[in-house]
Amino acid sequence: MSHRFIRLLALTLLATAAIGPVAQARPQGGIDVLVVTDRAEARMQPEIFHAFRTAARTVPALTRPRLRFSVFNPHIPDEKPASPMGLSNQVIRSQLPLVVGVVSDLRQRLPAGQSLVDAVMDHSRRHPRSSLAALQRSLAEVMARHDGLIVESTGETVIHPIFYNPAVRELEVGYASIDDVKDTLYGLFLLDAALEQGKPIFGTCHGAQLGWMLLGGGLTRLFPYTEEEPSGAYVARRNPHTGATEFWWMDRMLNSRDPLDPRVYGDVAYPLTEPFAQGRDGRLVNKDFNHTLAMTTPIPSGVEVLSYHPLSQHAQSTAGEEITTPIEGYPMVTDASRARFWALLRDIVIVDAFVHRTLFGFQFHPQYTVEDRSTLAIFEVLLQRAVERSAIPDAPAPGPTADP
Repeated sequence: MSHRFIRLLALTLLATAAIGPVAQARPQGGIDVLVVTDRAEARMQPEIFHAFRTAARTVPALTRPRLRFSVFNPHIPDEKPASPMGLSNQVIRSQLPLVVGVVSDLRQRLPAGQSLVDAVMDHSRRHPRSSLAALQRSLAEVMARHDGLIVESTGETVIHPIFYNPAVRELEVGYASIDDVKDTLYGLFLLDAALEQGKPIFGTCHGAQLGWMLLGGGLTRLFPYTEEEPSGAYVARRNPHTGATEFWWMDRMLNSRDPLDPRVYGDVAYPLTEPFAQGRDGRLVNKDFNHTLAMTTPIPSGVEVLSYHPLSQHAQSTAGEEITTPIEGYPMVTDASRARFWALLRDIVIVDAFVHRTLFGFQFHPQYTVEDRSTLAIFEVLLQRAVERSAIPDAPAPGPTADP
């Protein structure tokens, strides 16, 4: 028996033993949220922390000390390795290298037209002693210690195309690596566990795409991948909802930010849909887009599409809205830049928000524009749903506020 196997077995036993007492010792009267970050990040996005903390002030049954966040990132060593989360992360960190080869083998043997995500889930179910099944159990145990799940937008982490592109069969390809296979797997398993356990889920950008793929939805790149990022592709549109002029442009992503300074978010104003509008007409959300993948067809069974991307099926959606005259201050928007932009962007259905049971997915980033228009309402409704599901008792006396 190898030393590696013995160490993994010991870690598994320690982590499993820790789950019982931890569940009993959890602080009462609060909502414990697991946050899946980019693999390069040791803390949750401050913008998401701020958005939920701000929304918490408006939810009568929830006070600020009752919302607690735990970061999940097995790529980064734990500050408290003996804690339940630290022990779980050690187990998962040891399990992840073992499943990469299994995924590769499943992909090589995958029949045409079958989903690799379905094949992974089926393999785990039919082979309970496999490394995939062991990883899935470990992640389900982590999720069981929390009341909700956040899967953040990412910068370094990507969904590996081996999961959604039939032409991809290799683990190292273009912008994606073996680490992305691992990250995609644990993201899928955590989302699956949260859905099975009835836990509220907030997925933004990367998180929404993972959820969409798990449910059987299609993913594709918005424009073809090349080693050199696109340049000279700009379009300006009139916003159909009295918002400011929309600027769309491409680098390695599709952006709706100010092309003169990408640090400045645009004002991409679109109706706030139900359940967030709560029957009030005329409420708008500012949608920040910065992404390379599209949630597209097929639309999964049981999923409710809340809204479509402003450039969904752009041949129809841009009719009458595109600005074709010179725009003062934006000389980069020209006939040539518009032609290049539309030549690159795929003319497909693009979903930008959906709900399935307890999962709310947003292609845009409401956390970045939470102070704009009625965007905060998204987080208020999500928190209210979490409170209702948690059925938390009366608030305890005020205590210290957690940091992100």
